[in-house]
Amino acid sequence: ITLSLCATMLYLFPGRLLRMREAIGFGWGQALRSALTGILGYILLGGLVILLGVQVVGIPLAALIMLALVLLSLAALATASLAIGRGLSCAFGVSSSSPLLQIVLGILLLFPLTIVPIAGWAIAAIASSLGFGAILLTKFGNEEGWTLPA
Repeated sequence: ITLSLCATMLYLFPGRLLRMREAIGFGWGQALRSALTGILGYILLGGLVILLGVQVVGIPLAALIMLALVLLSLAALATASLAIGRGLSCAFGVSSSSPLLQIVLGILLLFPLTIVPIAGWAIAAIASSLGFGAILLTKFGNEEGWTLPA
């Protein structure tokens, strides 16, 4: 199911997913920046859901934010799988592989690792944070990114 949803996202938003993949980059510095941004984004959105959930008026808005968070997490996993697949294809010397092959390779590596009893949840959280940080850093894959008007 996840593979088909990620492939559908790649079909619908190819440019945005590729720009988000580029935000993760090849180096540890960019990946760490993206992961820390994703962790901070998850913490802030989780806090917002809790704050809205304790108020009667904010419960419907908290439910909408939780739904958006699920969809964003799926996009984050697609972005992280795309970056992992690109790294795998470059490691095996296939530099001109298609994004669909990259996302399949990334998912085929990522999801078996998430079944590992102790470290599986941590691997999934790191991958999701990595992708969510790339989403936030690129403003959902927008070409302009975050800029201040001059």
